Amino acid sequence: MVEVADTSLAWDRDVKAPLYAAAAVPLYWVVDLTGGLVLEMRSPGTSAYADLHVARRGEVLGVDGLPGVRIALDDVLGAVPPP
Repeated sequence: MVEVADTSLAWDRDVKAPLYAAAAVPLYWVVDLTGGLVLEMRSPGTSAYADLHVARRGEVLGVDGLPGVRIALDDVLGAVPPP
């Protein structure tokens, strides 16, 4: 699951993330356009994700279940100026 947050970061992180975790969504990304980063959440539990990685420009993320697929954050955030 991927969300893109411009003004909805708190909602996506604090309200939606626990719901997705409870529904056992294995991977949840929140693309924070304002902060120029991606919140990568893994290992869902009953009310939260156990693992949170804050990915920044220059990083490359893999996608669970899709071996060999790599996504460069610079490509995702390319049109957004750094904060």
